[in-house]
Amino acid sequence: GKSLAYLLPLLASSKGRGVPYGIMVVTPTVELATQLQREVDKLWPPAEGKDGELESAMHVVGFVSGNLEDGEDDTEVNKENENADTRPDLLPQIGNAPILAGTPRSLRALLAEMRRVSHDRDADSELKSMAKNLKSNLKAVVLDEADRLLRTEGKARDIAEVRLMRESGEAPPSSKQKRRTRKPKPQAEQLINELPIPLEKVQIVCASATVGRTLRRQLMDMLQTPSLDKTAVLVTAEGDVRT
Repeated sequence: GKSLAYLLPLLASSKGRGVPYGIMVVTPTVELATQLQREVDKLWPPAEGKDGELESAMHVVGFVSGNLEDGEDDTEVNKENENADTRPDLLPQIGNAPILAGTPRSLRALLAEMRRVSHDRDADSELKSMAKNLKSNLKAVVLDEADRLLRTEGKARDIAEVRLMRESGEAPPSSKQKRRTRKPKPQAEQLINELPIPLEKVQIVCASATVGRTLRRQLMDMLQTPSLDKTAVLVTAEGDVRT
């Protein structure tokens, strides 16, 4: 249900197979991305490609059929400025799919490859065209299981610990201590920061079964909006009274 809640309106507003890379879906695991691909195939049946084989409207970036080695959670990083991935030649694999899906690490690697190709004078002209389309056509980015992608539970735990320290009269960590122990940004947040277009020109959709104040505050910081009210419109199921 959660997936259909964002897939249906995005597919309905899509310009069709003639416009590649219009939608990017970020998932914590490759397995979830392949599950979404199966859902998309039901709504938008695969069509015959240039080589005569059926092609899905959703391409799972960096996924090799039968290989789920990347199925583990892919939201952590070791270093804040760590290169997203070392898997080469992701760009030639994406074809002209209207929807790209994958883990933050794989999608960051794709964007890094796009940037390299764009600045390489000797790059293949077809790859340059694909890189240009990826940069210009992207209109919507979905964070599926946003709380997991942004490590919201850990953030909420940190906030609760500081609140308890204040209530007990204990001094919370100083700014210097916070800088020393600062955790790297989640891969998904780094991906949003690396998008090839300004944030005001792309629709950000966050899908989560648990949307609380902490997640919305994370989005406010990530999107650099002035208040929670201006950060997002909360869409819930009938009977859900969250505000």
